[in-house]
Amino acid sequence: MRKILVDSREYQEAITYLDKAKEAFTICQHHLLGETLFYLGKAYNGLSNKQRAKEYIMQAINEFQRLELPHKEKEANEISKTLSL
Repeated sequence: MRKILVDSREYQEAITYLDKAKEAFTICQHHLLGETLFYLGKAYNGLSNKQRAKEYIMQAINEFQRLELPHKEKEANEISKTLSL
């Protein structure tokens, strides 16, 4: 759902959905927390809020590092480079 909403440019709806998922995944330390943070960053980027986008992408990178997911970390780093502030 998170990817579909972001890819379809339903950014505000995606943020509402993703914020709820982030809360739940943070509490239970679910492995999808990194993905959720990543898509929150992409959604904020779609709304031209580069500062919030960068914050979430950096949090996603940290989570991907913690979980030792180098392919996801690389993807998030590539997005981060496009968000130069």
